[in-house]
Amino acid sequence: MSKKTTYPFLVVLFVFIFSCKRSTDPLAFTSPEFKNVFDVSTFEINIDRPFNSISKIETTNNNLIIKAYDGEFNISVFDKKSCEYLFGFAPVGRGPGEVSSNILEFYILQDSLYLLDIKNNVIKINPIPERSSKNENPINTKLKGFNWFTDAIPLTAGMFVSTPTIDARFALHNYKGDTLSSYFSYPKYKEVDDRMLLFQLYRARQELGVKPDGLKFVATCSLGMVLEIFSIENKKIKLETEKRFYPLLHTVLKNGMAWPHPDCITGILDIKTTNDFIYALFSGKPVSQKNSGTYGNYIYVFDWKGDPVKAYKLKDNIRKFSLDYELNKVYVVKVNEDGSEALATFDL
Repeated sequence: MSKKTTYPFLVVLFVFIFSCKRSTDPLAFTSPEFKNVFDVSTFEINIDRPFNSISKIETTNNNLIIKAYDGEFNISVFDKKSCEYLFGFAPVGRGPGEVSSNILEFYILQDSLYLLDIKNNVIKINPIPERSSKNENPINTKLKGFNWFTDAIPLTAGMFVSTPTIDARFALHNYKGDTLSSYFSYPKYKEVDDRMLLFQLYRARQELGVKPDGLKFVATCSLGMVLEIFSIENKKIKLETEKRFYPLLHTVLKNGMAWPHPDCITGILDIKTTNDFIYALFSGKPVSQKNSGTYGNYIYVFDWKGDPVKAYKLKDNIRKFSLDYELNKVYVVKVNEDGSEALATFDL
């Protein structure tokens, strides 16, 4: 080999060996890279309904549904084109059509609305009200097998996937509320090697998004950023893919409890899915930064293999969002500089 070719050959060999060495570390983290990043501005929607805090928004064929307790109702319904307030439902109370406590979460599946309250009741309202809450026909299901749940998402295969607060990480239930199976594993971190610490760090910080066909779901923790994609086979949860982007940094308090480290990156705050893509609201701010866990400025898009596809860089601070492919829009909860909130949109 001539002297002229030796040096380039060694450089290529070194890069190849170094790349192989990096790729063989199963606990390594690599920041997501997007070929296309779109700068977007949002446009505020004027509504005549005051809210203290909007914690979730979803769209149906005709309506925009908002979770924000207004002193009487847990859920408010707007016409998504005119943004006219239509009605509220799921009021707190003990009478017909009322719920016993504030709603923790709500989900839309096909033509039904599912509510989870703090007493582990899943309330199914079918069909979703369009112009009035008087036609509600709620069906109640009590989740069983664990003490308390922070989430319960309906699947099209006649099941729920839930996040218990004790013992298991996920559980599958049938529509009667019976536990079918449980899932206990967490991602592995060099920084955290104790399952109980991971349980404490993940509890109530997970975001889940179910693929519309109900056969897969994606999960992540708002501390760091590890994207896990699970399949549901034979009434069991199976890990398909794990993408590791940012580590979960923590500290242990004097009482033995795990707590986020100030330098830990705040990751994904909200997830929405289609049959092709996963949309994730990303913060990227260190935990030490004020309000880092309450809003983000990026919506990342991944495919169902967990690979980065594209990203939207928002000029505004966003808390929650919802997709509407019929109108080719994204609805967002925008956080203004004074801390107030507003509904806004941008085009995909």
